Amino acid sequence: MSNETESTDISRLKEMAIRGKEYREEKEYDYFGDSMTLVLQSLPDKKLIPITGKLRSKFGMDIEEASEEIEESRDDTGDIDPAKLDAEFVELMAAAAFEGIDEEEGDAAGINDADLRAVLGIAEDEGDNIGLRGGLTLEIAQDVLDITDDAEEAEKFRR
Repeated sequence: MSNETESTDISRLKEMAIRGKEYREEKEYDYFGDSMTLVLQSLPDKKLIPITGKLRSKFGMDIEEASEEIEESRDDTGDIDPAKLDAEFVELMAAAAFEGIDEEEGDAAGINDADLRAVLGIAEDEGDNIGLRGGLTLEIAQDVLDITDDAEEAEKFRR
C-alpha cells in the first residue's frame, strides 16, 4: 500500500470518526450510458443487524466477506455477474444497497421508496422492477458495505 493510499484511508477514518452517522460519500455510477450520482451512507445498526445476522446464519460471512464475495463475482470485463451468486444473497445485498442510499441527496433526492426499490430491482410488485438487481445494484451494495465496514473501524478509531 502506498503512502498516499494510507494517508487517504486514515483521513477517511478521521472524517468518519468526526462526522459519525452524518458521514456521506458521493459515488458516480454508469446508468444505461448516463452518469448517476448517489450519496451513500453507512448502514445504521437497526438496518445492519438484520443484514449481518442473515449473512452470518445463511452464508457464514460478515460484511467484509460479503463485499469480497461480490468482488469475486466480477467477470472478465469487470462487470459484476449476479448469476455467480446465490439468489438470496443477491436479494440481501439489494436490500443493503437500498438502505445505504441517502434519499435526500444526489440523483436519488426526491425519489420515493417504491420508485427507488423498482430501480434497484427489489420492488414488492415484480412487474414494477426495472431490473438493476444485477451488477449495478450489487456494485452499490458493495460500496455501502465498504463504507459501513470502514465506519465501524472509525468508531473504534474514535475511542
